[in-house]
Amino acid sequence: MESRIPTVKIANPNGEGYLIINRDRLKPHHVLWGAEKAVKAAKADEPKPVAPKPEAPAQTPPQKDGQIEIPDDWRDAKFFTQRALAEKLSGTRPANKGEAVAMIEAEIAKRAA
Repeated sequence: MESRIPTVKIANPNGEGYLIINRDRLKPHHVLWGAEKAVKAAKADEPKPVAPKPEAPAQTPPQKDGQIEIPDDWRDAKFFTQRALAEKLSGTRPANKGEAVAMIEAEIAKRAA
């Protein structure tokens, strides 16, 4: 049978160095000697919080007298451009290209009247 009392080294709470205490007196607030260096290193390796980049304001088509401008070449535009334009003009998203074209044409006819 061994006659030694199990001990542990803990970081000295009052300064540098370590203290040796009986293992049965180890409390949750004690930091094991050597572990405090690992904790400091882990904290140093943690990424610093980065402030989120401000979002760029959404670009809207130029407006004349409070109306969204419809470009002359809107028929040659890609579907996604036509869909976005139709959505801004009508307030509802078209399901397909034919619906987008119909919405834009309806707006043009309304403005012409």
